[in-house]
Amino acid sequence: MDISFQLVQIVFIQFAAAGLGLVGVIHIVRLAQQRQADRMRRTYELFFPSTMGHEQVLAFIRSLSGLPKPKFMQPIYAVSFERYADEAGERYFLHTPGRIAARLDELFYEHIEGAMELLDDDDDPVATTTWQAATELAMGGGMTALTKSLRILDVQGTSHSMNAQFKSMNPGEATVLQWCIFPDRARAATDGDKDFLADHTFSAIARLGAAGEYAQGMVKDLSSVFKSVEAPGARFQRRLMPNVGERINLRASTAGFPILINAKEFSALCGWPLNGSGSRRAKRIAPTIVHDSQGIVIGTSNTPKLQNRRVAIPEQALTVHSWLLGPSGTGKSTLLHNMATQIIDHNMGLVLIEPKGDLARDILKTMPLHRIHDLIWLDPLDLERPIGLNVLAGDDPERVTSHVIGMFKNLSGDTWSAQLQRVLRNAVMTAALNGLTLYDVKQLLVNKDYRNGQVRRLNRNIHPDIIQEWRWLDDKADMTVDSAVNRLDAFLGSRMIRNIVSQKDGLNFDEIVRKRKILLVPLSEAHMGQTNASALGQLIFDMVWDATLRRPAEHREPNVMMVDEFQMFCEMMNTTKADPFALARSYGLGLMVANQYADQLPKAVQQTLSKNAQSQIVFRLANEDAKSMQQTFAPMSHEDLSNLPRYTVAAKLMSSTGNAPVVTLKTPPAPKVTGAASEAVAYSRKTYGRPVMEVEADLLTRHKAPETKARPSIGRLE
Repeated sequence: MDISFQLVQIVFIQFAAAGLGLVGVIHIVRLAQQRQADRMRRTYELFFPSTMGHEQVLAFIRSLSGLPKPKFMQPIYAVSFERYADEAGERYFLHTPGRIAARLDELFYEHIEGAMELLDDDDDPVATTTWQAATELAMGGGMTALTKSLRILDVQGTSHSMNAQFKSMNPGEATVLQWCIFPDRARAATDGDKDFLADHTFSAIARLGAAGEYAQGMVKDLSSVFKSVEAPGARFQRRLMPNVGERINLRASTAGFPILINAKEFSALCGWPLNGSGSRRAKRIAPTIVHDSQGIVIGTSNTPKLQNRRVAIPEQALTVHSWLLGPSGTGKSTLLHNMATQIIDHNMGLVLIEPKGDLARDILKTMPLHRIHDLIWLDPLDLERPIGLNVLAGDDPERVTSHVIGMFKNLSGDTWSAQLQRVLRNAVMTAALNGLTLYDVKQLLVNKDYRNGQVRRLNRNIHPDIIQEWRWLDDKADMTVDSAVNRLDAFLGSRMIRNIVSQKDGLNFDEIVRKRKILLVPLSEAHMGQTNASALGQLIFDMVWDATLRRPAEHREPNVMMVDEFQMFCEMMNTTKADPFALARSYGLGLMVANQYADQLPKAVQQTLSKNAQSQIVFRLANEDAKSMQQTFAPMSHEDLSNLPRYTVAAKLMSSTGNAPVVTLKTPPAPKVTGAASEAVAYSRKTYGRPVMEVEADLLTRHKAPETKARPSIGRLE
């Protein structure tokens, strides 16, 4: 008997050990699975409508009961609700498993009509703050207390008490309320309080954290809100857990969920605003079958059901022009960068004019490898190998002269006069007829020998009026010529500009347009000055336009001219320059312009863009622009247009079948760097640039006589 009993004991101990080992293995496996699932989680910032009330919040919470419930040997897909505040204000976050994020977004939009925006890791204060005081709450009183109701007589009153704990943070202070919840299993009414179990229930953890000099007191004050809703048999107590601050950072969903709470109770204690204090976000509009998905991609739908649906402008539709409008910091430059890179990759021609240089350099970094020999990098700051730009070249001297005079007129502002225009026009026309450059115009006025030689070259039978003008100038005071020279010096006084516009053999714009080259022009107004940058940009615009007009019908493949900060260049246009927007389509040139505010543009240009830009894209607008644009972007209201999130647009696009209805889109991130920038720039400089010593030596050779202070005899051929 003794031996048999010992054998039974041994067998029992072995089975017990095996059972404990199995439990340990199961625990380790579940812990590993949970940590793996937690690594796939995402954090979203929440934006509530100002009209949000308790019924909407309650409906959303109840809808979460349909989310996945825990299963044996499977991870728990808990959702974290977070309310955070620091000296900058309050923010709300939702931390969710990736596999249910789209479903949550759909439910949030359906019930709350709010917006969820994916949060960057470096903008996640809950995860990065060191919580100096933190506590984790459990429900005290044992298992029977789990199904007891809390005493929440006034949901709004409890919400107001919670709100007070997140106001008026001092510098260095922060506080957070974090709930981790998942749907509870179905329970019978006999399991506890019938009123409690009549609503949807959730297993939960509540964590409170604070940072700052008075962190302990802040956590205690926040805990008092929970104490205020306790009832007999249902009370909160501090859970003895180490490193609670780190558990807040990690949104940990391990070590159990010691609170059972129903939907109504959670709606009062989750920390969401129920008093109309939410920040409005724009409505979201899904794409339709009319919207193209192939072409130059603008973005993807930001509606829950169609998040991966791309929306694009067909290549051919770019020729009916595009207007992008939105203040700095909304994502406009990133979208321009993306569209430019796609245009280049699709083997289309592109001319970019922009006044800062940042956009051009960003495009350069993402230059597709197969197009590096098509690049012309016209950088005025390249003082070693300047690229020539003969603005007087062309087969129509009258038109060229009109462009140049228009530019100088705008440079002069109120000081412009009829006599100044007469002098400059005659000099510019002479230079254009004789195949000279803009720098030579100055020499015609100040260099006697050079001027006489050039006047002799004019055909007296064809241009007697120009020769007569030179003779007329001889009888005028020096001030008449000096005024014209001063206007020229304002532009040509800069060495970097002079070495560009003084070269006779400059860029061939007919070839640029015909061969669909990529001309990037970073006009750094910080180095050139805003006036000179605007003037040079306008001259390039004119040269591209003239080359476009010269193209025969059989060679009108699509080219795109992209102009950022368009207000700097449209002001340089004279009244005839609205023509490109009305005529460019038939010549194969698409104009894509961008600026920050509509009132930066003259009314005539605004009207031209509104009528002729068939694709209009707006980011978050200033209030006045939102009001003026709401009719164009209906059904978006002006409140919607004023509350578009960053990198989100409302777009009214031309499609392959006609004008498509308004759609809202999330714009893509910047393209990836290709590493081709250095090779592309080196090729451009070698092919199109010229050593500066040669450029300046050529000027000395062309203008042998020195400039004189006294005005020489003008018009007398000696």
